[in-house]
Amino acid sequence: MPGFSSFAIKVSPGFFNNPSLGLPSLNGLMLVLSARTGLTEAVLLDNGYLTAVRTAAAGAVAARWLAHKGAKRVAIVGAGAQDTAVTTLALQRARDAQVGSIFHNAVIV
Repeated sequence: MPGFSSFAIKVSPGFFNNPSLGLPSLNGLMLVLSARTGLTEAVLLDNGYLTAVRTAAAGAVAARWLAHKGAKRVAIVGAGAQDTAVTTLALQRARDAQVGSIFHNAVIV
């Protein structure tokens, strides 16, 4: 990967019977590898946080480049990890907008 010293691979399995065992249905990790040698530089335990941040960043990019230029409001329709301050902050930084959610603080396991 020219120009990069490292890269990451995300592993995010879904085991949707886990809640019946008292465990989360989603978990994951990221491996950071050297772009020069392929050797492991770091193992980052996700536990949902990195997924939420990555998804919020993707939403911010979409809001910035795909939304109508005159749009001033954003509605987050959903629940769980994506209905958080991370998403709100990412969208507000992408565009000067008011952000609201109809499912604020709802949790689905």
